[in-house]
Amino acid sequence: MAAAAYRWNAADTTLADWIEQLAHPGPVFAGGSAAAVAAAEGFALLALGAGVMERRGNRPSGGPCQGIATDARTRMHQCLQLAGADARAMAAAWRVHPDDAELARVLPDDSLRIPLALAEQSVSGLGLLHKLLQRDAGALVADFRIAALLLRTALIGALGNARANLGTDAAAGDADGWKERIDGLAIRGEEMWRRVATLLGRDR
Repeated sequence: MAAAAYRWNAADTTLADWIEQLAHPGPVFAGGSAAAVAAAEGFALLALGAGVMERRGNRPSGGPCQGIATDARTRMHQCLQLAGADARAMAAAWRVHPDDAELARVLPDDSLRIPLALAEQSVSGLGLLHKLLQRDAGALVADFRIAALLLRTALIGALGNARANLGTDAAAGDADGWKERIDGLAIRGEEMWRRVATLLGRDR
């Protein structure tokens, strides 16, 4: 499959098409895009749950559920944009450096910028979920557990990609700065995950 086939426009590409592209053994890395789609799915579940809680008047501390639903939907679309950006960046790099070994060394700075943006989104998503879980989620707890796992998966994947790319040309000149950002996000993400997991455990 040509690299161009990985150009995913979230507005007109079906999920089935995306999965087919992801499964194809093409030359473009796909893990970053898959992590971004996982985060988008997590935000979709947050928007769903917050909307249901708003309708039944179950507002968490910190603001109306409708505000959380709106924020989650916005971030859902931003994560889909990151999925497309990741695929386009890697496809463009492959066209210039079709040799796998060369591509693994000469990566664009997007190979750090995009996963760190996704990691930020994932941490924010766990924060939104934590706000929702301040009140009894009722039957929504199952959906919120899935949302939490999707967001954590996206976070782990994004940080893993960023760490893997620290040794490439993308980090040239500021490797320590990139590493500091990665480590900071990992700490924040783990702390927020711990808080969310505690509340989810309470609702078992």
